[in-house]
Amino acid sequence: MRCLGNGNKECIMRKMEELVRSNCHDGRLVSKEVADKVRELVHELWLVSDDVFRCELLKMLRGLGVSKRWVRGALRMYGKDLDNRWFTKCNIEWG
Repeated sequence: MRCLGNGNKECIMRKMEELVRSNCHDGRLVSKEVADKVRELVHELWLVSDDVFRCELLKMLRGLGVSKRWVRGALRMYGKDLDNRWFTKCNIEWG
């Protein structure tokens, strides 16, 4: 959250990658509170980012093996908006 407060998106991406690699985003493997904080961080980053950075974020999460369902929940996009708008815009194939 300190990186987010400073506006250092590269720092945020590094920290987020560390959290996902450590499975801190998965409530089945860590406490629900930790997983919720990771989702909150992803959501906050999404809100303050421009379109280019949002595409980088989605590509990073896909590359780390995060499920599309988890991303939808973190970004609070439960309809097809994520698929139809962002995956198309960012040229992402996410099966």
